Amino acid sequence: MALQPGVGTLLSVSASLPLTETQTAYGAITYTPVGKVESVGAGGKSRQEITFIDLESGEEEVFGGSISYGSRSVGIGEVLDDAGQLILEAAFNGNSKVAVEIGRPDGSLRYFTARVMAFNDQGFTANAVIKLEVALRQVTAEIDVEAP
Repeated sequence: MALQPGVGTLLSVSASLPLTETQTAYGAITYTPVGKVESVGAGGKSRQEITFIDLESGEEEVFGGSISYGSRSVGIGEVLDDAGQLILEAAFNGNSKVAVEIGRPDGSLRYFTARVMAFNDQGFTANAVIKLEVALRQVTAEIDVEAP
């Protein structure tokens, strides 16, 4: 797989959730594109670190604990009637989850389920558009689908 630019990436969401955590289940959902996305922040997974120090020897043992799928910060130019932005705002207001599809320029896809943990404007200045910052807290592992 070759390097590819971020230009051409499409973030889409759905209030419908997959019945199972599979490529087929995510692919069966109808997604709504989120308009005017400027950035989709870093994501991935990490483990909680668990440590144990033996009192007698003073040696430390380290274990990997539970997995966190983290959060992604999404920067968006605010469009009040954008259907995708409205789905994100409704999910925040309803404390509900959304299915997320990230389409890459080469046609590959990334799916996951997230809870919208923040839906904030980034303030107002004379020489900038009004932007939103949306925090997507991933609650499932990502499923990557190769380009056709």
